[in-house]
Amino acid sequence: MVKTSLFLLFLAVNTISDFRKKEILIGTIPVFAITAVVMSVQAQVNATAFVSLFWDVIPGLLLLILSILTKGAVGFGDGLVVLVCGLYVGFLKTIAVMMGAFLLASLAGGVLIIFKKAHRKTALPFLPFLSAMCVLLCIGGGL
Repeated sequence: MVKTSLFLLFLAVNTISDFRKKEILIGTIPVFAITAVVMSVQAQVNATAFVSLFWDVIPGLLLLILSILTKGAVGFGDGLVVLVCGLYVGFLKTIAVMMGAFLLASLAGGVLIIFKKAHRKTALPFLPFLSAMCVLLCIGGGL
């Protein structure tokens, strides 16, 4: 419960920043990442914990690589947040959250385009959609 609460706090703070300023608070990344690693290692003190943590950050690492390859079309900060997400919720739940967030963002973008409030190249902040999926999973008991 503590781990989930910390993760939701991390998301809330960065979602507000992403929505208002289109940037994440970079200082929160190491603080919450280190906290997640410490909590994971304390819960399971063996080599398996470190192997698990490695797999858990892969979705975030892939998003960071995608950000570099697209020259920022995908936000680097979004990749960092997904990396921290993996540390808190694990590989499979991170994939589920990302897929749901991409779906929500696509639907929102489509609605904005239909009502001529945006065009194809309009950038949307991603963290509100990522946070919405995390809250939905939390309500459903999946986090």
